Amino acid sequence: MITRLFVFLLSLSPGMRKRVWRWWYQTMARRHRGADWTFMNYGFADPKAEPILLEESDEPNRLLIQLYHHTASQHELDGLKVLEVGDRKSTRLNSSH
Repeated sequence: MITRLFVFLLSLSPGMRKRVWRWWYQTMARRHRGADWTFMNYGFADPKAEPILLEESDEPNRLLIQLYHHTASQHELDGLKVLEVGDRKSTRLNSSH
């Protein structure tokens, strides 16, 4: 029932969808303050791509790290300054990813 209500709210309008997702995102950020939650994002998987090498400790976040890798590998970044715009949670992101 809650799922149907959520889907209904999202279908009302683009503005409603944006407000509901913003509320959900903020609620999750407030309630889950554990150090084990590094990323607040979607993931990426390309079944045709060769898997990137990760440390064992990074495996739980593989899909999320692959999203960053896929995005950053689309252009040559050597010599450029790259800015990640995120929220308080993403400031804990290890720069080695």
